Amino acid sequence: MRVTRQVRALMTPTDPADPEVDRERAERDLQHILGLPRTAARRHLPQARLRRRALILSPLLAGAVLATAAVVAAGGPDARPAPLVALDTGTTADAVRLLDRISYAAASKPTPAVRDDQYVYIESRVAFMEARGGADGSTTPTTWTMQAPHVRQIWLSADGTRSGLLREKQHQSLWERIFGDNGEHTLGGNRAPGLNSPTYRYLESLSADPDALLQKIYAETRGKGNGADQEAFITIGDLLRETLMPSELGAALYRAAGRIPGVVLVPDAVDAAGRHGVAVARVDPIAGSRTDWIFDKDTLTFLGERTLQVKEIGGPTPGTLLGTTAVLARTVVDHPGETADSRS
Repeated sequence: MRVTRQVRALMTPTDPADPEVDRERAERDLQHILGLPRTAARRHLPQARLRRRALILSPLLAGAVLATAAVVAAGGPDARPAPLVALDTGTTADAVRLLDRISYAAASKPTPAVRDDQYVYIESRVAFMEARGGADGSTTPTTWTMQAPHVRQIWLSADGTRSGLLREKQHQSLWERIFGDNGEHTLGGNRAPGLNSPTYRYLESLSADPDALLQKIYAETRGKGNGADQEAFITIGDLLRETLMPSELGAALYRAAGRIPGVVLVPDAVDAAGRHGVAVARVDPIAGSRTDWIFDKDTLTFLGERTLQVKEIGGPTPGTLLGTTAVLARTVVDHPGETADSRS
């Protein structure tokens, strides 16, 4: 049968893990061959900058994981309307005072002892918004939907010399349904760590002086993102979400964040696990979105992060939730695949 031969020909020369494969085009071709309604490529919007550390660590992984962000068939099982959230705001003075309290709380925690041959393990619950095009093949988004919340587990080599592991299973795209994907990806080593791809050893080397730390962040992110202040805020948020760091560095990062213009306090925010907390937030003036760092109101422990649309820019309605995360576990283990529960 001609269709069968076309599908086989499309499958034969490609490796789903190959970063050179144009997965979006392949999905469109498969849709055409199988006679399915065409949809626009799913996009992680610039305003939903909940960056994923593993995509920076490994080019091979980027090819494999970005494939899960290809095309979503209209009406897929994980499709749901992007939720709307109340837009409470606060003041900069309140945010700075809260960050000072969070800094003291972070400094009081013991710094973990981490060997070079060990791994930092982070388990999170995450969901991100997707743009869907019309069935006529238009690439102009007509609906905004939210992924089903799902678990993300990552193991990162403490000194960057060993391969890590990412588990994040989402059978959402046509490509996965045809080619299969168990959601497990080996991460390459990280022998050139930096602010956007740190190892635990790299974080140990950073200054714990808030002013020096913020100066370094501004210098290394110059010209990136939607302005220097916003990029500094996003960079610190990335470090808070998916790393483990010395206590004194965590304390310094919170004080550094308090020196970034435009940070505000949000009295109540909810993470991807449904936990309520108090948040420190900043509005991206270009994207019209706001990123909230959410903390437990009593212990001041970092719970997670969310991004909301707060200004009308011709895209999602203000109040639309663009992305949400929740840290469920953060510890040190001896092997990739090992968790806090498996050690006990």
